Amino acid sequence: MRAWISRRTPLQVALLLGALAAGVGVAKYGVGVFPPWVYLYDLSVNWQDPSSAPLMSPPADYLQVNFVAAYAAGILRLTSAQAYFLFHLCLALAAIVLPFIMPAVRESKATSRIVFIVVAGGPVLAMLMMWANGYDAVTVLGLVLAACSRSLWLSALGWFIATLNHPPLGVIAFAVWLPVAYLTASHRHISRQAMRFILAAAAVIAGYVINAQLMSAWGGATSRYTWFIGQAQSTILDAYWSSMPMAIFSSIGIAWLVLLAPSIRRLRVAKVLIVEVVLITLLEPLFIQDVSRAIALSVVAALLTIKVSLERLVPPETVPGLWRSYGIAAAIVPIPLVFSGAITYTGWGGFQHLGHSLQAPPGYTLKG
Repeated sequence: MRAWISRRTPLQVALLLGALAAGVGVAKYGVGVFPPWVYLYDLSVNWQDPSSAPLMSPPADYLQVNFVAAYAAGILRLTSAQAYFLFHLCLALAAIVLPFIMPAVRESKATSRIVFIVVAGGPVLAMLMMWANGYDAVTVLGLVLAACSRSLWLSALGWFIATLNHPPLGVIAFAVWLPVAYLTASHRHISRQAMRFILAAAAVIAGYVINAQLMSAWGGATSRYTWFIGQAQSTILDAYWSSMPMAIFSSIGIAWLVLLAPSIRRLRVAKVLIVEVVLITLLEPLFIQDVSRAIALSVVAALLTIKVSLERLVPPETVPGLWRSYGIAAAIVPIPLVFSGAITYTGWGGFQHLGHSLQAPPGYTLKG
């Protein structure tokens, strides 16, 4: 295998690993359906006037905030249940492969291998596959552009897309990414890096404000936090303590092994990210229900930023050693997700229930 890879160009290796990461996702997690998908589907059917969507009434209207993919499906007239699902599945696969085709990754075989460990061995892959027609793919696409783009404007566009689709997580992900981006930046180009941070901050603000304006125009949206704190405090705390060990592991999955490798954990930026991941893992479950998804999305931009920069932060022989040590683990170890204190892992059951899961609720008719 090593000899075969050595004869391939960096681009060929990157494309191979991207396809392999997608295949690993299907093999480990199957393909499942986002449970409340029909609410977003209803938004796509009524994209011209989202306020008229019959299923988008409180408390389900909180999903309006994550409107981007559903709205795009409506504009593209992908409003049969099958077309809607396949459109979102393509977005999910694109989100898996995109890191590997970014110039900062595809130009180096070593970087492609590190990114494979992060993607194939992380929780983002699990949620993209287990909830294939959910709204996370758009957020991930935006965060990948934000973290891996050399272009300042493309990076800003990524922050805008991520925050427009998921405002709270866009803001948190930016706050986690900022110190990591600063510590990995080349200080020979201080003015360029300052401009990157300014444009990124402006893009996050723009995404947040535009989303808020749209929600106001569409009749508002129920706050997830308001719904969450309406539950019994004892239920929240029980879920917090029972899921915490798994929440810490599933926050970045196999990437923990890379960050804690002796040659990596000595880096100042690695120490900063470790502290951030631990703090996010300890704090976010007190305010959210879908723990692993929120934590993973909060830190993925920062994590990718470190991995893309790793070759110039450590000795050249370090990265190949990480691939030999953790590449197989990333490919074969599934990462269960934590949701409201419960461990979620559907496996191949998603295939089995795919047809049934794409049925409409009583009284609602699917298009097509």
